Amino acid sequence: MPSLSPGHGAHTAPLPFTHIAAGSPASSLQALTTLTYRWKRYILYISGRQLNILRSSTNLVQALNFDDELVAVEADKSSDGLGNGSGRIAVAGGRDVWILEPVTGQENRVSWRKGLILKRQDDEDEARTLSWGNEGEVLVGGSKRLSLFSTVEGSRESSPIRSTATLKELDERTPLWTKDLASPVAYAAFSPSASLIATTSVRDRLVKIWRRLSFEDALFDYAYLPHPGMVMHLEWRRPDPLHLEMDDLGERRGSVYSVRHEDELEVLHTFCTDGVMRVWKTGSHQDLDILTLHTSIDLVGAIPQSPTLSYAANDSSTRPSRYAFTLTSGSLSGAITAALSKTALSKPTHAQEHLKELRAKHPDIIVTLDGRGRMSAWGFSSPGTRHRRPSTPSKVANGGEVFHVAHAEDLGIRLENGENARFESWVDGDEVNVLVHRFTASVQWWKGGVERLLSPGAVEGERLGRLADWGGAANGISGLVKTIDGGEVVAWTGRGSWQEVASRLTRQSIMQLNDRVLNAQQSGPDPWLSVAATGQKGLAVIAFTTGDVECFDTDGKLVGARTRHSLDAPSVWVLRLPQTEDGPAKRSVYLCYDRYGAWLTVHAHLDANDQTNFRITEGDNDGIPFVDAKDSALQPWSHTRVVAHPRKPRWVRAVSAEGNGVIYRRDMPAMHFLDQSEGSKEPALVFSTGVKSTTAFDATASHAALVAETTNELLIVDLKDGYVEHRQKLQRNVRQAQFSASSSGTGRPRSLLAISYDESVDVMAEGHYEPHSGHSTWQHIRSISITGIGLAISSIAWAPEGQLAIAAGNSVFVASRVTIGEQLGEELRDRLDVSVATSAETASLAQLLKQPLAIWHPHSLLQISLRGHLHAAMEVLRKLEHRLRFFGEGDVLHPTFEQEPGRLTSMSLGASTGGLDMTTVNVLRAALTNIDLPRTSLAEQGELKHVFETVAYVQEHVNGLDANALRYLFIWKFRILQASSVQTLSEAKITNGDHTSAPSAPTMTYREILFATHSTTQQPLLELLVAHHTPLTPITARALGLSLWLRELHAPASEGSALASLDQLFESLAQTAYRSVYPPDPAKAALYFLALRKKGTLLALWRVAVGNKEQRATINFLKRDFGLEENRTAAKKNAYALMGKRRFEYAAAFFLLAGDCQSAVRLLAGQCEDLGLAVGVARCFAGDGSEVLRELVEGSMLSKARDEGDRWCMAWCYTVLRRPKEMAKALIAPMRVLREGQKPRARYWQQDDPLTLTMYEDLRAKATKSGKKSEKLGTEQWEYEAVLRSARILRRQGLLLQALELVKTWEFVPAERHSPEDVDDDEKHVNGVAERNESTAGLPGKRGGQTDPLVATADRVAPPARSLLDEFDVADPPPTVPKSQDTAKSAREAKAAELLAKMKAKKTAAVTDGQAAVKEKPTQFDEPAASSILDSFGF
Repeated sequence: MPSLSPGHGAHTAPLPFTHIAAGSPASSLQALTTLTYRWKRYILYISGRQLNILRSSTNLVQALNFDDELVAVEADKSSDGLGNGSGRIAVAGGRDVWILEPVTGQENRVSWRKGLILKRQDDEDEARTLSWGNEGEVLVGGSKRLSLFSTVEGSRESSPIRSTATLKELDERTPLWTKDLASPVAYAAFSPSASLIATTSVRDRLVKIWRRLSFEDALFDYAYLPHPGMVMHLEWRRPDPLHLEMDDLGERRGSVYSVRHEDELEVLHTFCTDGVMRVWKTGSHQDLDILTLHTSIDLVGAIPQSPTLSYAANDSSTRPSRYAFTLTSGSLSGAITAALSKTALSKPTHAQEHLKELRAKHPDIIVTLDGRGRMSAWGFSSPGTRHRRPSTPSKVANGGEVFHVAHAEDLGIRLENGENARFESWVDGDEVNVLVHRFTASVQWWKGGVERLLSPGAVEGERLGRLADWGGAANGISGLVKTIDGGEVVAWTGRGSWQEVASRLTRQSIMQLNDRVLNAQQSGPDPWLSVAATGQKGLAVIAFTTGDVECFDTDGKLVGARTRHSLDAPSVWVLRLPQTEDGPAKRSVYLCYDRYGAWLTVHAHLDANDQTNFRITEGDNDGIPFVDAKDSALQPWSHTRVVAHPRKPRWVRAVSAEGNGVIYRRDMPAMHFLDQSEGSKEPALVFSTGVKSTTAFDATASHAALVAETTNELLIVDLKDGYVEHRQKLQRNVRQAQFSASSSGTGRPRSLLAISYDESVDVMAEGHYEPHSGHSTWQHIRSISITGIGLAISSIAWAPEGQLAIAAGNSVFVASRVTIGEQLGEELRDRLDVSVATSAETASLAQLLKQPLAIWHPHSLLQISLRGHLHAAMEVLRKLEHRLRFFGEGDVLHPTFEQEPGRLTSMSLGASTGGLDMTTVNVLRAALTNIDLPRTSLAEQGELKHVFETVAYVQEHVNGLDANALRYLFIWKFRILQASSVQTLSEAKITNGDHTSAPSAPTMTYREILFATHSTTQQPLLELLVAHHTPLTPITARALGLSLWLRELHAPASEGSALASLDQLFESLAQTAYRSVYPPDPAKAALYFLALRKKGTLLALWRVAVGNKEQRATINFLKRDFGLEENRTAAKKNAYALMGKRRFEYAAAFFLLAGDCQSAVRLLAGQCEDLGLAVGVARCFAGDGSEVLRELVEGSMLSKARDEGDRWCMAWCYTVLRRPKEMAKALIAPMRVLREGQKPRARYWQQDDPLTLTMYEDLRAKATKSGKKSEKLGTEQWEYEAVLRSARILRRQGLLLQALELVKTWEFVPAERHSPEDVDDDEKHVNGVAERNESTAGLPGKRGGQTDPLVATADRVAPPARSLLDEFDVADPPPTVPKSQDTAKSAREAKAAELLAKMKAKKTAAVTDGQAAVKEKPTQFDEPAASSILDSFGF
């Protein structure tokens, strides 16, 4: 049979909330009721203007808000005979009465909506009570009248007028009849048959009984039930629910009984101030009295030894307080049967025998309590029960006889002396449920077994256990604040009340809290706008109104006088300043500041009598000094936080955000706010975020989170280096962002961030810096939602034990600190090694996300390999293969193989460690396919396969490539394997082992390009790339960055390689582009041939381009002499025309035809966005030392790299510009130095790649080896900061071993001073970009109009052994020595120049002797034979 109780069932996963404070119940007589709908029981109570509907202790189904304060709620408890009610609810405000109707939504979720509004005739008649009658009748008792309404559709009193009192139009109903009352009614209730109405007034001794003579008209008989004192409560006995009689084994024994019959009597229970419960029953139709007294029970005498009797002895005028609830015979009999069936096969106990005897008597039970833990249960035969003929008549209690059932001294229900309370009870199975409505603002739910409750002897444990204690605020909660000591979370309202809702002491259950509401006494008329809770006894709360600041103790008493303030009250935050060394031990100083940086201090001092003395001091007018006074220009601060310093005990850290999104961080001593002295503040750090304005902001000592107002973006910024760690576009408006940085009990801080929206909260945890751009540093690990309840979130706060408190309306939801695996994403579950059903603390999951990576993790092996320790990576893989051979389920794999970490991360290259053979690779590949490797996700295991396959591939070329070429090859191969793993079989077009199309090449960044640029083994590296990407297409060359890193512009005659220089590369690309379409199109190859100045070859191709519509015009145009100015102008006009058709590459070719290399390069770099092609064209057409290349690199690429903070691109640019010192500076200098003078932009950790130290180390070693010490690079002052910065990034990546290895093994070269005269100047004009003061008259494209720029000339022939990087370790040329210098210096320079000239002559002679002399090319164009051209293109 379906359960009728919202009791706790068995759950596979924890509930989302551990505690709900749904709101403080109203202090009215009908504030609480229950409802059964669709065989589920719901609990309803009113709190201010909010109606709460609960299903269990932690499940608030719905909360409905109304315009008026609610005074009564009553559910329609009519049943269809099977325990299923109609589900309708009547709710009364001061003026109107609403009828709520149930609605079933998705997944059978039940909710209620307003269906009707009951309008009364007199607006001054305030509703007091509600009662449901038969067939939808609702009786409303007011202060002046008694009104009856009908809620049935088509009622004769229904109104066609629609009410606009609520957002949704409702049908109005007018009363069927009204009756004037002599005094305001306290109770007005229908009998179960609706034939009788019982009413009593406030402080009345009489109960008036109305007997309906007609159900159509307002005709009544009246009777009065006198009482010796004021009637405190009355209720009609409810009919028993459907019940099938069972035997003790749980088998059906008879037919249905306890269903109401027409001749059953109706019973009324009344309670009076004399402490006596009276039972009244109806008589027959011939009786003169409507109700007669059946029996009475003395509730005071029922507990003779209660301590309340001693209190009453001192005051004879009042009797001690008693409380009671009843259990009907039908529900009690069913509970006893269910209890006995559980232990039917065991030996019966004394308590079970007692229950059997009790069931045989079929009594109603009255349970009376004294509020001090004592209980007494009494039974009596109710006249409202229709009994079957008993088998043993003597056991049935006589009419009116009262007998004792049980007595207890240890009941958990305890109330204050004289406290007013109302009880509601029901039975579910063998358990008794009791609701206690305490008028001191709480509703308690108690539950216990009937055997334990009614046991005549002592029992182990409690007879009733408390399931819930619902309290909260009577009005809307304004905010949640965490106490300064971090021990509690306090909810406060603008009306001057606060309440503790979470505490460090309640780790297992928040229900153990003392839910007290403290109303601030002597509070001013202005509402509270901001509150700070200190957690101290003498000073509990500091409250801010519009103009005053008030202090209160724990009793709600105002301490001290109100003080005027000038802060922005809604945005005030409070920090307890650290104790100074010479300060008194009992003094506490609280810093109160607003969002704009204005502040004041509250000094609290305990004197010898433990009395608290207060003093409030205003801060200076300039606010918190985020910047120095000389730099301050009254910055428009929009948000401010001041937190304790993470390392210095007596310092604080101030964090503020400007209106334009710039974050300021400054550390200062706490004494600054005590004596307002300048002190020794540290310089301010400024971090740009790129947002214009913020709507939500929070900061800790390590991170700041802000939400952009215009773009609704969430940004999380690291406050040490200023990195934007997380950037996410949010789909909903953010209400609040709050960090949880307190300790989780293990000594390690949590890194959690809660983002609240209207109806949900997202919890994010800090993770590792991921090398992949698609992964976020902060991971979403949990969502907490109150969607569908009907409330909007107003505030959030982190509880001490990692729980999250959420305020919405009058309610506070305390979310569990446990996160289940189902809430995590699949990839995150795999990374953390948790299953869907796994439950773990949220703080523990956050620590797992930040745990160091294992040594075999792919990111760790990548870092080891790229640092140059390839054999160390091989050793790790060999050890991993050895352990995985015998690895089984449940085995533990140590993250460092239980070996010394230094040997695993910094093993130098050498043959002693051996290589990685194919057997090891095959075993690893098979093991990773079948084994779930610990501390590694499935996706990361796939990356690990790619890593060891890459290591196996790269080790084959260790002897043929240098370290920089190996790094380029390693990254290229790794990305090739990554791309192949996601490529489908249909995309891999392979036939007989041959590729029908060139495989797509991975895009190589400037990091790999810089490595390849500084490689001395470029030719074998290029051969490996070309062998894989055949044929070599322009798209592939662009992705690989070939034109950016190929050093040789012209291949020497003895090279013997098809691709050894840039001009050979362009020749190959021209042929590939020409054949890329069918029929071949010479226009696609025009740019490459004209960059090589091979106009004749291009013209020959156009001559054989039969069928091309542009053939004739192009041939005639190419025959022109472009040494003439008019032909150059015509070529430029054609270029601009082609730009209009968006044929940008062909337009660049016509610019080259006109000799305007500058325009061609700008077009390629601008509209085409192909910087690699632009650089290649500039180098091929104008040369390595041209002004065109300089302007492209320095004017476009370098400025863009500086603006974006791309160190690798800047270093490459300085390589081309031949500025070693600037290159070294770009690699390790702080970004603020590199971007000095630039517009502030957001920073990312990728801009400070730790591998820049590897390139810098090579550059420094090269300079040192050549006799030029590291000081010549001018970067010693940044080395220390760069090493620590890289170590921090490695640590945030989870690579703690690599960070330790970097800090441990880095050698700082001692500084040695050298004069500028020691710097050689032998490379000023060797295949580098010429200095700006160098003459460019001899450069191609800069001559007059007498020579065709496309005719090859002898002066373009470059020395065969020169390149961009010849002797790059030489420092910058020294500045020009003024004429006023000493003549000795000039003599030394002349001598050095002479020695340099001799060295160059010897070097040139050696090169000339070893190769054939280069033949001087003719100055006029000699058209080649057509047959040779066709042969070269395969015709």
